[in-house]
Amino acid sequence: MTIVFHASGRPNPAIDWKRPLGGVGLAAALLLTGAPIADVVADTPNSGVGGPGGLASHRTLYEFSLAESGARGGLESISGTMSAEWSHDCEGWTIAQTVDMVLYDRMGGAIEIASTYATWEAFDGSSFSFRLAQDSDVTGSQTLRGTATRRDGNDGGEGRVAVEYRSPTEGSETLPAGIIFPVAHTVELIERAAAGEPFYAATVFDGTEMDWEQKGSAFDISATVSAAGLQAGPETGSETDERIDDSLREAEAWRIVLAHFSSDAELMSPEFQTTMRLFGNGVADRLALDYGDFVVDATLTELERLPEPSCEG
Repeated sequence: MTIVFHASGRPNPAIDWKRPLGGVGLAAALLLTGAPIADVVADTPNSGVGGPGGLASHRTLYEFSLAESGARGGLESISGTMSAEWSHDCEGWTIAQTVDMVLYDRMGGAIEIASTYATWEAFDGSSFSFRLAQDSDVTGSQTLRGTATRRDGNDGGEGRVAVEYRSPTEGSETLPAGIIFPVAHTVELIERAAAGEPFYAATVFDGTEMDWEQKGSAFDISATVSAAGLQAGPETGSETDERIDDSLREAEAWRIVLAHFSSDAELMSPEFQTTMRLFGNGVADRLALDYGDFVVDATLTELERLPEPSCEG
């Protein structure tokens, strides 16, 4: 999950506001109101037609609450929502996410957070377009926008990824072969979980690092997988909610813990961790975002199946 924000009041010194609160562990899809989808798709080079990797097109809404906060976290409570959508055309996945969050500290201050994040990712992993917008009293207004293209052996790239940034300033970088994009990471994680593998490590580029020239633009993500005690469907003893399509929670599921590290980090501890119940169709619930000094719960309150496009012919 990537959180982009407008901040007011006194920023919590325990939080690095120059980093998005979240990460690629919650890749959430495009076509959402407020995200510049047309611009993103227009930036993306043509790619070969592939398949959706078994993921279901769907829309979700999560409600935030504060699970715990240590002395350095300094938070009294958290409120807000995250809406996310996975969808696809006949060549790739679109991802969009919006976040509205308010963090209340123990001294009576509050920080309001709002975000938009949009991507398009080719099924075959050949290209990826991204747009991340930020506007806050802490970092000012920023927009990160660009495309990433995987080179083939014909141009000597040997699978390396060429990233072209269009804003906030024009620039470029080349990432090593082996780096994958967010939806490909989700598909691979599900395949490995289904095969019974308990651990999966990958380096992922998601287009969310504003300071990519100084900090590096990719995340190293280590996933721990467990199926112990998990059940498909709603929570035990919970009432039926017409806002949640539980047919999307009938697939096999696993408890996933994603530990996120900056690719240039020397520390052994992750920047943050995401815990979730992940279904084989890509739906996620029971989310917890652990930033070390505080933990945020994201409870699924709405889940809707979206129509799949007809791509025959």
